[in-house]
Amino acid sequence: MIAAIARAATIILVPLIQVAATVLLWLAFMSPVMVFKDRLSLLTVNASTSGNGTDSIVFLGALGSCTQLDGQPPHCTPASLSPKYNFSALPSNAPVLSLSAPATVTLVFLVLSLALSTLFVLTFAWTSFSDTMRENGDKSKNSPMNHITSWFGFLGLLIGFTAFIDLRIWFGKAASDFKANAAAKASDGSAISATVGNGFYLVYVGYILHLIPVLIIFSKIASRHRKHIKMSVV
Repeated sequence: MIAAIARAATIILVPLIQVAATVLLWLAFMSPVMVFKDRLSLLTVNASTSGNGTDSIVFLGALGSCTQLDGQPPHCTPASLSPKYNFSALPSNAPVLSLSAPATVTLVFLVLSLALSTLFVLTFAWTSFSDTMRENGDKSKNSPMNHITSWFGFLGLLIGFTAFIDLRIWFGKAASDFKANAAAKASDGSAISATVGNGFYLVYVGYILHLIPVLIIFSKIASRHRKHIKMSVV
């Protein structure tokens, strides 16, 4: 019974965890211009002008921005690895120069990491299924696919987490500079603020989940390596 549960967890549960992690990371990367245009972003700028009652929100992400004016449907810029943010809905005194787009090389590394994570999903599911279903043969030996899968997972985790941390620092500094400059320029009754978006929560959860199958595949390789050494000695 316990063995059956462990087998089911290896075949189904752990790959599903990795699928969930990869989906969360892709959503954080593609928002807001491709998904959740007015609900998910890496940085959000809110502006309210008391004189004419106009409220506008600009959602910024890795690939572009979406603008929402007075609760209307958001309008987004084209998705690009060299994004051009649209700040036309903000008041004229908004310090938009503080909100520059991240470096293209960072976004390229993000795409690379997400591609590796996606490959990790496929290869991890395949190796888990094939290893569990293999009733015969020497299970003490690591197949080349196990090593390839481990590198997909490790590099996807390392490169992606580093790139997203770089984005978090970038947008955190942009929000801080924007608020400081906006406070200095506020003179017409307008209220402008910038905050780091909720998309980074998806990133944190995604990489915590991503770490689970990476640790499992490395522990599997290490365990089989030790067994193979013992069998060789005997």
